[in-house]
Amino acid sequence: MNVLIVERELQSVLHLLQPEQKLQVLNFIKNLITTQLRGVAGTSLLRFAGMIEEDDLTIMAQAIAEEPESVRQRSEH
Repeated sequence: MNVLIVERELQSVLHLLQPEQKLQVLNFIKNLITTQLRGVAGTSLLRFAGMIEEDDLTIMAQAIAEEPESVRQRSEH
């Protein structure tokens, strides 16, 4: 989508928000600006493909499905 179109769309809907919602949008945008990407490109991880046993992957997937919030919280620390 064209950047100018996106900016116009944002302007056209901002007036529909309550003041506290506008503040949330502003804070979100500021957070996007200051957030730096972390990590590495996925292609650099290809050398690790197949190194985790199938059973271990199943256990990990089940843990994530059962308690996604606790997994996310642990990964953020």
